[in-house]
Amino acid sequence: MVSPVGMFAEQAVDFIEQYFGWLLGAISEVLTWPLNLLEGVLCGMSPVLFMVILIAVSLLITRRLSTTLFAGISFCIIYWMGYWESAMITLSMVIISALVAITIGIPLGIWSAKSETANPVIKALMDFMQTMPAFVYLIPAVIFFGLGMVPGVVATVIFAMPPIVRLTNLGIRQVPAEMNEVADAFGSTGWQKLTKVQMPEATPSIMAGINQCIMLSLSMVVISAMIGCEGLGQDIVYALSRVDVALGFEAGLAVVLIAMVLDRLTQALNRNAGGMKRAEPAGRTKRRKVTAMKIGAVLAVLILLVAGAAVFHADDGNNAGITKMGTVLDSGAQCGLAVPTYTAEEYGLEYISDLEEYADDFDYEIVGIDAGAGIMSSTENAINQYGLSSFKLVSSSESGMLTSLKNAYASEKAIVVTMWTPHWANGVYDLTFLKDPDLAYGEAESIESWGRPGLVSDDPVIAQVLSNYEYSTTEFNDLLSYIDSSGDTSAAVEQWTEAHQDLLAKWLAGTEYKAGRGEITIGLVNWADAIGSSNVLKYVLEKYVGYDVELTELNVGVMYQGLSDGEIDLITTAWLPITHAQYIEKYT
Repeated sequence: MVSPVGMFAEQAVDFIEQYFGWLLGAISEVLTWPLNLLEGVLCGMSPVLFMVILIAVSLLITRRLSTTLFAGISFCIIYWMGYWESAMITLSMVIISALVAITIGIPLGIWSAKSETANPVIKALMDFMQTMPAFVYLIPAVIFFGLGMVPGVVATVIFAMPPIVRLTNLGIRQVPAEMNEVADAFGSTGWQKLTKVQMPEATPSIMAGINQCIMLSLSMVVISAMIGCEGLGQDIVYALSRVDVALGFEAGLAVVLIAMVLDRLTQALNRNAGGMKRAEPAGRTKRRKVTAMKIGAVLAVLILLVAGAAVFHADDGNNAGITKMGTVLDSGAQCGLAVPTYTAEEYGLEYISDLEEYADDFDYEIVGIDAGAGIMSSTENAINQYGLSSFKLVSSSESGMLTSLKNAYASEKAIVVTMWTPHWANGVYDLTFLKDPDLAYGEAESIESWGRPGLVSDDPVIAQVLSNYEYSTTEFNDLLSYIDSSGDTSAAVEQWTEAHQDLLAKWLAGTEYKAGRGEITIGLVNWADAIGSSNVLKYVLEKYVGYDVELTELNVGVMYQGLSDGEIDLITTAWLPITHAQYIEKYT
């Protein structure tokens, strides 16, 4: 159940969306223009020209050949690995996000330092912003700004701003009292004292805040891939969903190299601003360099060991044979592209190929779910097969896609999304699935239950229950709609299951209750069908069979890896023969 605190937050978001939508739209427009401009410049620029500019800027700022060479080599490695365009998109988002955060953060820090009234309020706000989990910022960002780069920048600005505010405040407050007194004695105005005395003295602290702001911006930009931001974050999310060690390591290395280059450049700016006025003894500097080299070597070895272990672990999973346990839904599952029925009627849409003519009305976007999901690969095929060259597939998550659908539906705006059935959204929204005569999404699929290696022989009781655990399409849609309308999954599952005694009898045929049968871990992804089937099975196994059941929510690729490793006992959400085919092929 949702507490009054959560209800208040939801009502506040609804209030802002309803009465300040015009302001949110203006912010979106203001951020979109520089984002598109910078992204276009960086992606359109020749890599050679970018390297020349980078080397020139690095040499000018750092005045160190070693740092300049490191910056050049780092981006050469990124280009060689094939992540140049992704890196440029990520870099453009980091630059815009950091600039906005700095533009807002420094004045806030000055205000906090100058006003004892404002300071505790701003300090409490920064505490809240800095300690709130990063993923939470994505929720209102998607609601207010939809999917794409703009909500990612907004969430990044909020996440990255606190260090610059805090360190600006700290730097001004640490200006020696004697210097402030001298400025006052010479009749300086408040503005003169701030700009001529306090800000110059606080510059090293402010530059440290800028450095931290940029680093946090980079980390949040990667996380923002979950709400449709392109770039290296999207490559990492894709690798996670496929448990692709090579792709994940390469994209992660590209992020690390960008972070190190930006860190070195901002540290050099700090030194130039007077942050390192006192020269260190030559011996101490040499010792620190040697120590840094040792630490770097150790970290490099650890990274290689972890990567090697992951590769070995993945290969070992390849040889393990997960086992089909039963069929949850037989030939009742279907993926495809869906539009609101009012949109289909307005534009006369019947087939997927009809979309191309009205691409502008759909903002040239097809709103998808997690990068790497089977339906996303099928959608890429559909774009090619049906000539939807004007469209771009935007990856996000199921919740992000549903939020976009909800917002579009509320304003009767045209939208096309990746959708599947069974799904509760088909009951809440009047949707039309566009016809797929070329079968880009394949025939209707089945949803199956699969178990870890050896589960059948280790536990014939659970194997018996899973062989009987099946729904009709009508029953499954009814379950998902009931859970969605309830708001309390556990209570809804209990009520729905107890109301379907005929299904219970079928599932439990040949099985008796026996306390203490053991622990079972069910893996699931955050999809409506997985939540429904997994929670019902948990309830049945605990109350009527005697197991202690734990539900573990994971990314789809990680879920299959865990199933293969035996860390998860079973799943009830394998879409076959198409959507999850790559995982079944890999782990059987």
